[in-house]
Amino acid sequence: MAIIPQGILHLGYQLVMSSLEHQLRQILPADSIKCSLADRLSYASDAGFYQLIPQAVVLPATEREVEQLFAFSQANRIPLVFRAAGTS
Repeated sequence: MAIIPQGILHLGYQLVMSSLEHQLRQILPADSIKCSLADRLSYASDAGFYQLIPQAVVLPATEREVEQLFAFSQANRIPLVFRAAGTS
């Protein structure tokens, strides 16, 4: 799963990322959250031409974690996008 931004922030971006990562760690273990630029770029596109760098990539392991991510996404008005094999 990738959390996709509504816009790209240039100034203070790292601060926003740190805050988002901190919030996500209330839901998921640290090793299930990918916030480095390299990780986010690897999820920025599928086999198509469209590319959008997510704010974070999360790898939930349980149904409960998915439910909590949906609740977090709705409460914070952050789009949540699934990515799996064959989604292009």
